[in-house]
Amino acid sequence: MGKEIGIFTAKLIALAVLLFFLQSLYLSGEAQFPLYYSLSTIYAFHFLFVFSVFVILLYVKNTRPSYVLQFFIALTLIKIVASLLFLIPVFSGKSPNPGRDIIQFFLPYFIFLVAEISGVNKFLQKSA
Repeated sequence: MGKEIGIFTAKLIALAVLLFFLQSLYLSGEAQFPLYYSLSTIYAFHFLFVFSVFVILLYVKNTRPSYVLQFFIALTLIKIVASLLFLIPVFSGKSPNPGRDIIQFFLPYFIFLVAEISGVNKFLQKSA
């Protein structure tokens, strides 16, 4: 279990650093449009949720394998609700550029989601 977490964490860190760098480069040319949340806050949010979901599902797979799907669905719903709560200030008009904030949040959200599903899929295939 520890080896799987280590490998996934290393890949997730590499993905986060690469995406953060690319998104920072893109936004550096758009300095006149500040974001409500900093990129580091957005990436910390995504990283922590994806890492947590992976670790929880790996634990569930090793202790109660028949509940992995139910936990995956529940954790996905929790992540969606947390994302909406995170973005309440943007939705409530506190952001000067809500459209840009939403795009800058959800672009890495979906890329991290693909990484999460890929990582979970790999450890589920190993046990099948």
